Amino acid sequence: MVNAEADLVVMATRGRSPMGRLLWGSVADTLLQETSVPLLLVRGYRSPVDLTGAPSMLRILVPLDGSAGGEDILRPVAEIGRITQGEQTLLRVLPFTGYSPMQQNHFSLANHAAQQQDKALDELEQLVNKSKVQLPRAQTKVMWSAEPPGEEILAYAERHDVDLIAVATRKRSPLKRLLNTGVAEYLIRRADVPVLVVKPDSEDRRH
Repeated sequence: MVNAEADLVVMATRGRSPMGRLLWGSVADTLLQETSVPLLLVRGYRSPVDLTGAPSMLRILVPLDGSAGGEDILRPVAEIGRITQGEQTLLRVLPFTGYSPMQQNHFSLANHAAQQQDKALDELEQLVNKSKVQLPRAQTKVMWSAEPPGEEILAYAERHDVDLIAVATRKRSPLKRLLNTGVAEYLIRRADVPVLVVKPDSEDRRH
């Protein structure tokens, strides 16, 4: 268990698949499941490490799905933003499943989609307003996507030269993560940029 006085744990990860983590284990995965301290995971590489300059964290992407406890990631993001004076983008990806050709009322469908997008944007704006002191340079973005949320998040991060992805995740057993990879696990495994991960406070209290 990580010392409770630590504010942040930083370590490299190989980005193993769920099956690889189940068979061989992972220190990062164990920490992710057991510690309440924010965990910053950086993809390992073979080149010599450059320690001559400070890492850039000016552009932080914060995917939020509206689930309870997801906004707990905003506190460590706010601390990083206070130090770096960078920008934070709160992103909500809405699943686009299309519609049947048999459906005739396209106007009604479009109106329903617009209402969903406005509601998601309003929820993000409320989070920003509640955290105005901590997130003075936050912006909000809502996107529709027919792709899995993790893929859309990574595509957005690449298009906008994001320096860090920050996300909250729940404690799940190795078997559950193998059968159903969550967005946080997908980002940790696939992202080329560092990923900051926290568990919601409510979950720590339950355990």
